[in-house]
This record gives sequence, C-alpha cells and structure tokens, in this order.
Amino acid sequence: MRFVGSDELPFDSTGLDIGNLSAFTVGKFQDTADTEYLLAVSGNADGNKRFQVPVLYASNFNYAYGGNVSGLSTAANVYRNLHTMIAGSTQGNAQAWLNDSNLGNLSLSSGIDSTDTGVGALNGFGRMDGFVFEIIVYDSDQSTNRAGIQANIMTHYNIT
Repeated sequence: MRFVGSDELPFDSTGLDIGNLSAFTVGKFQDTADTEYLLAVSGNADGNKRFQVPVLYASNFNYAYGGNVSGLSTAANVYRNLHTMIAGSTQGNAQAWLNDSNLGNLSLSSGIDSTDTGVGALNGFGRMDGFVFEIIVYDSDQSTNRAGIQANIMTHYNIT
C-alpha cells in the first residue's frame, strides 16, 4: 500500500493485549524528517499502553511500548525494512528488531487502547509518506518462532 501523507487505515485491536503480542511489519519511509506511524496497535490515550512499530520521529525509528514514547530507538533510513516487536512471558519482556538486529528490551506492560490504533497514522496524526508492504500481528508471544518468521520475510522482500 502506498501512503501519501493523507491516508490512514484503521486497525482493530479489540481483544489484544500488549503484554502478549507480536508484530512484524515491512515498510519504507520516503524521508526521515517527519513524525510518521507505520503501525500503532495500541495508542497513547492513557500513556501506558503503547505498542507502535515503529514511529518515525526526529530521524529515528522509535519502537514505542507501554509508557515509553521512544522506547527503543535507532537511526532511521529510507530503505525497505522489517520492523519487529514482540512482548510476552516466553521472553519475559518486550523487544524490538530492525531487520535482524536486536535493539534491546523493555519491561512488560499490559492492556490495550483499542481506540488509538492505525496503519499509516495514529488517529489522524503522524500520517505516513511511504509504503507498507506487509503487516503480521499475532495475539501471542512469537519469540520462539521469531528467527524463522524474520528469515522468511527478509528473503521474500530481499532485505539484508
């Protein structure tokens, strides 16, 4: 899907919990200068239930989780990337990856903000200018399957 800075696609996160959730997203941003959301499974209405994979902000990819706005962060680029975030009891925390590089971990949170969600934006804010190639969301901790899922996606999209 091509997003041109004025589009967004609602995401129904009813029944999900950020304490036991996995998301694999493939996207490409056109620039690194703006605030843009690729996937927001849970927003920030109360400030403690974020699950955003990633948020482009201040020239960084920010993987917002729980009460952490920036959460885990790394320098942004304009290439096609696989963005992964997994939270759950199997690994005991929330972790994020850019392609196959682990960016670190955060303490587990729980709950969901099913009103603040979206693909390509967060309720009209941070609209994406770029491409969304694939989004896979599991309502479970996929840490034991992560390497295989990532390898399959990276091979399919020729991401190195």
